Amino acid sequence: MPNTLDNISEARELVSQLIDKTLAKKLEWTQGDNATSGELSLFEAGVGTEFTIKVFSLSRYPTGEGYGIEMIEGSGAQVLRVELESSPRYGYSLPGELELAQELTRLHELARRSVFGVDSKVSKAKSLLLSL
Repeated sequence: MPNTLDNISEARELVSQLIDKTLAKKLEWTQGDNATSGELSLFEAGVGTEFTIKVFSLSRYPTGEGYGIEMIEGSGAQVLRVELESSPRYGYSLPGELELAQELTRLHELARRSVFGVDSKVSKAKSLLLSL
């Protein structure tokens, strides 16, 4: 599914809501199964029983990493998929791509921190260091 202006716009709205719900701890992120070709990490969240959202990082770009989002129906059909390079040499070609790339980077990090319990682990490590 190629990036289109409509896909970028829809993905930005979706990612904004996902960030808000993740920060409010209303979404449960899990680590996805072994990622497909080029995907470094994959995190998934269910939206009701109807949809699964996947956010992933990519390594197949010449300048390094990129991020993507995919929305899948319960039947397995792909509803939306957008992939963006983090820092393309050629720049972005569609309006909103730069902002979406930044938002996807943030969402991916929030999902990763949620899955691995980063906040509680850092807090515990700081407490342990204080007791030394």
